[in-house]
Amino acid sequence: MQYLNPFRIFDISYQNTVDPATVLRLHTEVTTQLSAYEREDTVYIRGNKMKKWQAEAVLADWLDDRTRAFHRKVLEIPFLYSFLEYGHLNYFGNHEEKHDLWNQDIEFAKFVFPYFADQYSNALLQAIKVQDKKELTTLLAAPPPKQTEYAAIYYNSVSEHISETISNLVELKQQQSLHYMSEREILSHLPDKTIELYNLLPEYFAEMRNNIASEIHSLAVVLNNNHGRDDGAEAVLRQGLKLKLDQSLRQALEQLLKQHKITTQIPTWVLVGGGVILLLFLIKFIENALSN
Repeated sequence: MQYLNPFRIFDISYQNTVDPATVLRLHTEVTTQLSAYEREDTVYIRGNKMKKWQAEAVLADWLDDRTRAFHRKVLEIPFLYSFLEYGHLNYFGNHEEKHDLWNQDIEFAKFVFPYFADQYSNALLQAIKVQDKKELTTLLAAPPPKQTEYAAIYYNSVSEHISETISNLVELKQQQSLHYMSEREILSHLPDKTIELYNLLPEYFAEMRNNIASEIHSLAVVLNNNHGRDDGAEAVLRQGLKLKLDQSLRQALEQLLKQHKITTQIPTWVLVGGGVILLLFLIKFIENALSN
């Protein structure tokens, strides 16, 4: 839900009193301009690019005395405005001051919240996509307003992104090319930097981290059993153990890694020697059977 401030769009100072004549003039000007376009068409309102439906929403907010007053108040709080419209993180510099903002005017908070939650969700996702640890840490340093109540909104975009990571791991298991992939190619589906950022996320994401670990466990089994890739199996298990996990899942990965290491650490000469002894035994057995 993108925030667009009518005062900025219409290039009108929020510090001046808006008289009815100005409101009517803008209504006539914008309505006339928009009449030639369809809902999804791109339009330019005083140099600002947007969809027609967005322009209609901005105009509706402008015509309503209540919402126009809320948009004016947003501009009176620069750190809030810069976050809502541009995603600048100076809002998160002083948590106590920002916390008071949401308690001073309940109606204003209700108006701003949908825009704030959407921008916060997008900012979290962007920080993870560009792997910006500093920005992600800044966003997580102070909990957003009503964090528990609206966690699904705040974390929606990142949840979808992590779900894609899990889906990619599921698809990876089904690829026959696993037999030839290098360890580097396999681990590129869950690199160190991504794990580091996922570990910074709050407890809300604990289950999703565990789901990633479950897929890592399954991938290691497939690599070992279906492709004979001991190296790849060990590599992905070690990678999975870098995640912040529930104790039970961590133990499951550690146990599989331990079993894998016991198997792979049997010296080759022991395996070869055992095979030779078995072969000689079978030959001797056949000779005895024939002689009888």
